Amino acid sequence: MSMFLVGETRRPSHQPQAAINGRTSVVINGRWHALRGRSASFEQLHDIAFPGRSLSTSYNATVAFRNGSTGIATGIMTPGEVIMLEEGLAFTVSSTNAS
Repeated sequence: MSMFLVGETRRPSHQPQAAINGRTSVVINGRWHALRGRSASFEQLHDIAFPGRSLSTSYNATVAFRNGSTGIATGIMTPGEVIMLEEGLAFTVSSTNAS
């Protein structure tokens, strides 16, 4: 049994077309992104997930990852930390207002 979103007739392929030209395909909050470079920082991933929302003292942000094959398969990143990108690496980025 296949599951689709409303309005979809089929799911997109695993790898975006843009990933062919020296980019790495990763998932950030359920959406595929083709990123340039070999690594990404906590701050860069936050900016992709929440464009226009700066990291400040009024927001608490977390970046968790899974599906890594080299080194650590799953984990949580801290501000300032950098991770090596791998095909299919999945990130869950959250940002909450600290009130």
